[in-house]
Amino acid sequence: MRAIGISSVFRLAVVLFAVLLAASALRAESGDADTIQYRVKRGDTLIELAERYFVRPATYRQVQKMNNIANPRRLPIGKVIDIPVDLLRARTARLVVSGFSGPVELRNGGSMTVPEKDIPIAEGTEIITGRNGFISLSGDGGSIVTLPSNSHVRVLKTRRYLINDGLDVDFMVLDGRGGFKPHKLDPADRYRVRTPLAVTAVRGTEFRISYSEDSGKSATQVDEGTVELATRAEGTAARAVPAGFAAVATAEGLSANEALLPAVAIADPARVRTEEEPGFALKPVAGAIAYRTQLATDAAFIDVIGEKLTEQPKASFQDIPNGRLYVRSRAVAESGVEGLAEAYSFRRQRLGVAAVVEQDELSNGFRFAWRHEGEGDALFGFRLWREGAEDRPLVHERAMQDTSLVLSNLDNGTYYWTVGALQGSDDGIVEVWGDPQKLNVSN
Repeated sequence: MRAIGISSVFRLAVVLFAVLLAASALRAESGDADTIQYRVKRGDTLIELAERYFVRPATYRQVQKMNNIANPRRLPIGKVIDIPVDLLRARTARLVVSGFSGPVELRNGGSMTVPEKDIPIAEGTEIITGRNGFISLSGDGGSIVTLPSNSHVRVLKTRRYLINDGLDVDFMVLDGRGGFKPHKLDPADRYRVRTPLAVTAVRGTEFRISYSEDSGKSATQVDEGTVELATRAEGTAARAVPAGFAAVATAEGLSANEALLPAVAIADPARVRTEEEPGFALKPVAGAIAYRTQLATDAAFIDVIGEKLTEQPKASFQDIPNGRLYVRSRAVAESGVEGLAEAYSFRRQRLGVAAVVEQDELSNGFRFAWRHEGEGDALFGFRLWREGAEDRPLVHERAMQDTSLVLSNLDNGTYYWTVGALQGSDDGIVEVWGDPQKLNVSN
């Protein structure tokens, strides 16, 4: 099943391998059984290992045959034997929802549920994010998975084998994008991410992978560490892709390593965003054809609450809550590779004011009225000055509770006036003043 509305630029399989596991991962991908390696200890026999750690002890014969073991009751100390993982007993490894927002579905065994914080994710679960839907998962050792909008991922494995306490985590990215940051793995651990035609094997690195059947491209971007990258075409060798680089695979082969575009700078990042739809001006990056901008409640962008892909270096967002938030933007190269990112902190505080003026016949003057356009309680300010004398206001009121003011006996002439809204925050007083409005007085 595919998520609807995917908009990406990637297709064919990418196979990523950590340097230490490249050879074994390539073997598994070429059709050999999915196995782990076990080093024989003093006192081990194949029959005893099967009784303690195999789902069905009788399957020791399968392991005996594939490893050319003459006597299952005698194993040389230090011998490395391959054991198919499907034969092994295991316990469930930790994988839970750490954050989510927007439309997200969890499907397993024909049933659909909505996520909740800290609920476990079982093997076989499919995670589907809709437009502006985001979810993050945390696993053993502090590993992190972040899935942005319009993505579809299946959890294949999340287990620990009893025979060596080895962690085995396996995801299938069916469409969209995902960010993966496994913890530093022990030698017995495995952490892989697949696409329908790919597998990614890593050890303690941080990378992003994008896959789309429609575009015919698959791109991998490495933020930390090094991965080994190879297409599935026969005779092709794996290539190391270090941090700060990416490569794209197509049906024709693998591109050269491409430097990631630099992080996009945000103009005036510390400004309090008080407008109804907070906007961000981005500083253009040479070579960028688009910009992917995200908002989150944390600096690590585990809890993403908004995302925009724009051709121009700017982005605005709707329905953003008040509070301390974070913004980052990645430049998208013509190849589809998304560059580096730097997180900026800012305060979001919806605050505004709308005002009108009308003649007040009772006072022979003018009645100025306003209303708060924002969240929470606010105080108000009022300023009025003659044309050309803004620095010498005739009226300057601040911190009023009233929502109107009457002025009478104004001399003929041209005046300007404005109303402001004031509100407290953790960073002090936030003030928003409306655009000056013109008032002609002629008695």
